[in-house]
Amino acid sequence: MSRQELRLLVLAVAVTVPIAILGVAVALAPETTDFRCFWTGSVFVLSGQDPYNLDEWTRATSSLAMDAFGRLNGGNCFGTYPYPLTTAVALLPLGVLPLGVAAVIWEILIFAGAVAGIALLAQAASLPRSRGLMLVVLVLVSQPFEANVMTAQFGGLSLLALGLLAAPSIASGRAGAGLILAAMKPHVIPFVPLVRVRGQRLSAIAVAVAPLAIILVISLALRPTWPLGWLAEIGGQRRDMLGIEVSIWTLASVAGIPALGPALAAAALVPLAVAARRARDLHLVDLMAVVALAWLIVNPYGLTARHLAPLA
Repeated sequence: MSRQELRLLVLAVAVTVPIAILGVAVALAPETTDFRCFWTGSVFVLSGQDPYNLDEWTRATSSLAMDAFGRLNGGNCFGTYPYPLTTAVALLPLGVLPLGVAAVIWEILIFAGAVAGIALLAQAASLPRSRGLMLVVLVLVSQPFEANVMTAQFGGLSLLALGLLAAPSIASGRAGAGLILAAMKPHVIPFVPLVRVRGQRLSAIAVAVAPLAIILVISLALRPTWPLGWLAEIGGQRRDMLGIEVSIWTLASVAGIPALGPALAAAALVPLAVAARRARDLHLVDLMAVVALAWLIVNPYGLTARHLAPLA
């Protein structure tokens, strides 16, 4: 290891310490984090309850507790379960554990997923080790990563999904695992898997899709009507969040200039489209980045915790 690489490694460890302390505090107050909502969804699956039933969901998630900063907090699980039932099924190994234990494991997964995802992306892009370490430092000091740790969100696993999807062959177990992780929070990087399977053999696509297909079949067998409940939540109470999202559409609304949203989207998307079209041999990682960033620009749902994977 060179001196530069050693200095970067020390820097990466140093910047991890304060955010790790925050992660410990958040893990010890799981009732006030988003993870409680994920965990409760899996608990509902295990108990045979409907996570899209507003009355049942409210009874299970309504409580007051002290958050990581010593403030009384009513939790983040308003509405009903905000994800497809496949997410709850995939998280069943955490749902069988007590909330406190599962929350600690989840915070560890946020850090481990982010670092592993960066390492896999750096490997796919053939980055030298020093630049890979630089990327680790940049991600760990970013506000989106802090937001993921503070709210116990999916960002680390979404970043790992990108790294796994960048595997040389989609017929490997990596791509299948990446597809499952991407589907857990489907509106973060929904089109990256579609780009990844472009031009692949049907047999290779089937191998990659099989694990997620199994989870989908299980979820439909457990509750055949769950897609209707999920769509009702996304199109109903979740729309109330649009006013606080970090997006160009919120900016246009706050500024009182409706045309600002489409204008800013075009200003960003046109150069991306031109670059993608003119590049004859666009690297896989670059193509994944173009698709992920393009969706990030037009997606109206965009609290900064969801920005981690596309920006990285």
